[in-house]
Amino acid sequence: KMLVTKIFSVILVIISIFLLIFSLTYFILPSTMLSRGNKTRLYNIGLPNYEIGESIVRISVFYECLCPDSRNFFQNQLLPTIMKMPENITTDLIPYGKASTEIVNNRTYKFQCQHGPSECRGNKLHGCIVNMIEDNLIQVKIISCMFNEYNMDAELIGQECMERYNIDWTPIKSCADNDEG
Repeated sequence: KMLVTKIFSVILVIISIFLLIFSLTYFILPSTMLSRGNKTRLYNIGLPNYEIGESIVRISVFYECLCPDSRNFFQNQLLPTIMKMPENITTDLIPYGKASTEIVNNRTYKFQCQHGPSECRGNKLHGCIVNMIEDNLIQVKIISCMFNEYNMDAELIGQECMERYNIDWTPIKSCADNDEG
């Protein structure tokens, strides 16, 4: 009986120490953020200081132009995030997703896309947009705009979205019509 009481007491002490450390870390001594210019420093007692605001985060996104999950990610996560801090994020947008590629006669490529030929065409247009427009924020804005019309005519909606940002559609279409796309 005494052994059980000792074990119970030890367990109770361990749990109490854990709860004390947890409450100190998350409730009593919370992090404070101080800003100076473009630097933000995170202070937390017992932890090293981290500077944020100077680093660039690279986000690579493999997606499909007709995929509802891709659409959701662009419109509800990527675009709102990059709009808040465009100078801290660079993107690698890869409109390929679950496509497959076949090399025909050792010189041309044939693509098969999960959602059919219209998705392959849309992916080509997206690829040309990414390759021809250097500004990451504009890329994400245009592609998010194109996602506004699900099951869209990629040519029509692409041209409309490009016009919103005063960018000529002709080179994008030409790219997608040729081997470059």
